[in-house]
Amino acid sequence: MSSIVSRLILALSFMASIPMVYFVIFFVVEQTIFRQDRMALWATNFVCFGYVTVGWILVWLGQVRWTALRAALTSVSLGICLIPAGLVFLIFIMLQRRMEEPGIIFGGMAWAICWFACTAFIWRETAGERAERLAEFGVSAIACPRCGYNMTGLQKSVCPECGTGYTLDQLYAGMRSDDPDIQDQV
Repeated sequence: MSSIVSRLILALSFMASIPMVYFVIFFVVEQTIFRQDRMALWATNFVCFGYVTVGWILVWLGQVRWTALRAALTSVSLGICLIPAGLVFLIFIMLQRRMEEPGIIFGGMAWAICWFACTAFIWRETAGERAERLAEFGVSAIACPRCGYNMTGLQKSVCPECGTGYTLDQLYAGMRSDDPDIQDQV
């Protein structure tokens, strides 16, 4: 089994564990700290916020190339994803006052789903990072000199991303040079 397949199975297992962890934490918090369901739900959401954040980062830690920008965007996305969570909560409250507790639960779910989606975009590999990774294994990546799309393995020398056509000489020159002047000539 490859490393990425193992990590995907681990990610799915982690995601499946979240509801179980949520209900165990809720039960413990409600029985020991807060006797009121609403307070226990808020506390459970807070604890699960940490569980999901730390767990998801640990699952993907070895696959993500952590840069200062990625770390900053990941941190900011934690807070930004509270917006859809808050909206879900407000929708439940607006429907009926007795819907506050389901609103807390579904708001927490909305936050997690939104944050997982954000990390998929923030943590994805750039064209340059993929070229570097392939170079570590001795594979030369052929990237579109205009947009950076990885053209390795394509049958035609037209970039499917931006539509620019190249000769093989132009692609080879763009692949061998980091000099922007040469890439501008391509």
